[in-house]
Amino acid sequence: MKAIMCIGIMLLASLPIMGASVDFSRVDLDPFLRIHASRQFAAYPPDPFGLGSGAYDDVILVSRGGATVSVHTDLTSLAAYSLLVRGIGTSGELSKLKRILTSSRVGVQRPCALLGQGEAVETRGSYELTWYGQGRRRNNFTVILFGASEIPSLPLCSPEVARIIEAIGSYALSVERDPKSEVLNSFEQ
Repeated sequence: MKAIMCIGIMLLASLPIMGASVDFSRVDLDPFLRIHASRQFAAYPPDPFGLGSGAYDDVILVSRGGATVSVHTDLTSLAAYSLLVRGIGTSGELSKLKRILTSSRVGVQRPCALLGQGEAVETRGSYELTWYGQGRRRNNFTVILFGASEIPSLPLCSPEVARIIEAIGSYALSVERDPKSEVLNSFEQ
């Protein structure tokens, strides 16, 4: 099923978006990284009116050559929206991502739990990561985000896993903000 999703999104990546021109033809499209993130945010401490809460779903695919497709869906608002991004990460950003993944030992990480608490917000959900190494080497693992009042069912994540998640998010954001990337927002339809 996940392989079909990867193929489907890469096919989507090959379609032009509103006449834009990101050219993946000269980029190594072998898979490098896939992440599916489902997160629910809530104000902390809880807001009695439900303000400051939300639900998001993201799929990010990165090829070995930096071709990137991401789909961000906001499930919170009455008019839920999606953002589709197609772009190619700069060689510097891609090198930085690969360096962090290598130093954080992405190839040997296992399922774990991470406290999903930041400044005035608590997050629950999961990150499902698949890293594709050289040849047939790959690693799949899930990170569960839990609240401060919960006891996780998995061992706690190492700081390396937090660095991996942060690096992927930073890379995806750099591609989204690159003026050469194509961004399709469902609100603009």
